[in-house]
Parts: sequence; C-alpha cells; structure tokens
Amino acid sequence: MNRSYFLERARSICESVIDGEWDASSYEFNLFLKEAKEIEWDCNGNVAGFLKEYGHIHLKMKGTIENDIKTVTITYGRPEMFYDRIHIWEDLNMYVAEVAYMYNTSHKKTSFFMSENSLFFNENYEKITDNTEDFLEYLLTVKCEYHEPVSAETLKILSDAGWYSERNIDISELVTQCEEDGIFLSESQRKVISEFGDITLPLNNEFSLYISDKRKPYFPYYKKMSSDNNDPQFHPLTVVFGKNIVLIGYNDSSMGYLYLTTEGMLVDDHGVQYGLNVLEGLYILLNKYSDK
Repeated sequence: MNRSYFLERARSICESVIDGEWDASSYEFNLFLKEAKEIEWDCNGNVAGFLKEYGHIHLKMKGTIENDIKTVTITYGRPEMFYDRIHIWEDLNMYVAEVAYMYNTSHKKTSFFMSENSLFFNENYEKITDNTEDFLEYLLTVKCEYHEPVSAETLKILSDAGWYSERNIDISELVTQCEEDGIFLSESQRKVISEFGDITLPLNNEFSLYISDKRKPYFPYYKKMSSDNNDPQFHPLTVVFGKNIVLIGYNDSSMGYLYLTTEGMLVDDHGVQYGLNVLEGLYILLNKYSDK
C-alpha cells in the first residue's frame, strides 16, 4: 500500500484528510535522524522509509461515542518536540520511534511506535502488527474512547465562580438581540449560555477563561458571522460549523477566543473541539492552561 492508495482509502472513511507532503530533507526530520545517530541507532532503513512514505498525513473522523471526534497524525513524534522522539524499551531490548499519534476530544494523546525491524506497538508495549498495511488500517479503525470524569477540583473552581448544577440565568435579551441580527441560537446553545454565561474561571495569577452571556461594546461576542468570503463579516469557522456558530468568550492564556456550535460544543479559533460537552471542555481547558 503506497501513500496514494492509503490516502484514497482514508478519504472513503474520514471526514477530513490532509496530505502534508512529506519533506525528507526538512530540518525536523534531520533532527530526528541526528537523535538516532547520537544513540547509535540506525533507523535510516524501515523506520525512515515508513516516515518518508506516509509522514505528515492528518486524518479526522467521527468517534465511536456521540459528539466525539478522532484525529490521527502520522509523523515523527510530537511536532512541538525536537528530542525524545526515540525511546529505549529496555524490557523488550529495542529502540522504537514514535511514528503516529491519536487524539479525541478529551485531548489525551495516544502514541504508536515502530521498531527498525518493522514491528508496530501501542504505548503499553503491546505489539499491534508486523505489517505496514495492517498498521495503517488499524489507525483508521482503532477506537479512541478515553474520557476522564470531570474532577472535583474543577467543580469547585466552577462553583467558586458562581456556577451550580441546573443554573439557568435569563438570556432573553441576548436571544432577541441575536435574532434581530439574523443569528438564531439553537436550544443546545441557549442551554449552555444559560448555565455557564457570565462566568470567569481563573487559569493562573495572570490569565482567565471567560464565557459571556451578552453582547458587549468593543468585543465580538455574539456578533454575526458570514460563510461568504466576500463578506466583511466572513469567518472561516462558519464554513465548517454553519452561520449560527457564535463567539461566546475568551481564553487569554492562549490569546484565543471560544466558540459555541449549534450542537452546544466548545471549540477554539482553529475549530478544535474540547470535550463531549461544555463541562468537560472547561475541565480540559482548566487542566491545559492552569498553573495548578
């Protein structure tokens, strides 16, 4: 199975397939080879061959749990890391390289590894296969269902900020203002805003996460957005999520905004979803950006 055939197979299953056009002369890949050389591991055969053939392919598909999304990336380790892409598994007496990883909306990373003798493993040292085609098919079909329960600490932070179970503040003025501007909030959106609106959550001593329950001067909360790229109000997220996606708050630790889809899901500026619902999404964001 070459790259073209795998991409064709992936497009028949996935919602989105991005062919990142692997560059074997790239600075990052040469760092990977340099790291291997420093530990005297010759991975310039099967591992390098696999990465050259399939590297920088990004897949996005529906998860097996409702509202979940599974993403798979084939590459050499995490993109933000320049080292620690190669691991010594002493119990198995071998070197392995991280060649792919997977996420769902819980944002927990699951890694997959390859040895120079073409064995593929999960992060629990369990062999998946010794066949490249089987491994690629595995990436397309393996379940990704891990979701942590929301912690008691997160519930306390929310409670201290004014949230409580079944909270239901009045947002009738906001609903009217949105409708006058051609924005029609779904029932899911209204429920989320009524429960979490006007709440500020501390991330650390400098930054916070805020969800608004109203339009405000000088802020783009609940402003109309268009899917027409010739429109001054065009926003790329409307192309994916529809014109009634709304900007509801900000995460000033990442200098980014938070959006709410018509299904009541929390997404960031890049359209990345956090959690199976807003409560889990806030838990993930608090853990990701807090100093705790």
